[in-house]
Amino acid sequence: MPRLCSDCPTSLEGQAGQRKRCIPCVKRKDAEYKTIHSVKYRKSVAGKIALSNYNKSPEGRYSAHKTRAKERGIKFNLTFDEWWSLWKPYYGSSGKGRLVMCRLGDTGPYEIGNVRIDTASNNALEMWSIRKTSGKVILDDYNPEDIKD
Repeated sequence: MPRLCSDCPTSLEGQAGQRKRCIPCVKRKDAEYKTIHSVKYRKSVAGKIALSNYNKSPEGRYSAHKTRAKERGIKFNLTFDEWWSLWKPYYGSSGKGRLVMCRLGDTGPYEIGNVRIDTASNNALEMWSIRKTSGKVILDDYNPEDIKD
């Protein structure tokens, strides 16, 4: 019984190996596969790049900050415009010390009047120097200039 191509009625007699398709069908299937998969690849890469660009944008960072605050159980009462007015002077700046948004005394919600932009190390120093006494927060000789870079 002659071997036939699985996609068309072409005989595979005389062709080497255990092929299931004739050469024209193999080339056609390869071309279809490459087209389909290259489109899927381009879409997935474009999606990842778009998401990456969004995450680095002010809107993406605002959204991430709001989400992290919610996960930590901290109220986030800043609108994007308020948040951006605090961060805009520092956006894109580089240098020593990672900047973070700090809540005063690390209490209360993220809102205007209760937040400032400072380095992570200064925020940590403030936290170490805070002593909670009868529900009041007292700063013990906290001075941001004490931090040595």
